[in-house]
Amino acid sequence: MLESVQTLHHSGVIHCDLKPANFVLTRGRLKVIDLGLAMRMAPGSGSARRSFARGTRDYMSPESMAFYIIEDGAIDFEAMATRDDQETEVTAKSDVWALGVILYQLAYGGVSPYSYVPGGRLGKLKALVTMDLPVDLEPLEDKYLFDTLKRCLEKDPAKRAEIQELLCHPFLRPPSEEAMDT
Repeated sequence: MLESVQTLHHSGVIHCDLKPANFVLTRGRLKVIDLGLAMRMAPGSGSARRSFARGTRDYMSPESMAFYIIEDGAIDFEAMATRDDQETEVTAKSDVWALGVILYQLAYGGVSPYSYVPGGRLGKLKALVTMDLPVDLEPLEDKYLFDTLKRCLEKDPAKRAEIQELLCHPFLRPPSEEAMDT
């Protein structure tokens, strides 16, 4: 999955809707499909700007949903319409978040981060966009898996892992037992 998404990013494209259904195995190769919401990165910036939130909510990054304003338990569309900046910046790290959600679901039995949050979809949205409310990760036996999840599901995109970092992470490239014994 990482290599498929890395290929997109190297082509200057952010997928913006990664989820399990958007990966297919064809002749032994994993491919990313459904580029309907993909965005081309601005040359030299590594990011794109958009004025809408589209995608599969459970996989969307906090920064993708950041322009929502929630007041008194409801989305405040009036406040959103009158704010100065009508766009939000999306980077390749939004796709890393989505990959982290997929891994989270595999590690924790199919549930999504914030699935435990009360208040329905709005409660989950508020938890997602509240920067000081991290994803609650239950301890895992595999410390490398746990660290990978923490790195992918970091709310601050500046601190979130990059694809290349994940490709070199011990979760995918564990140290040999021989090296660990020395």
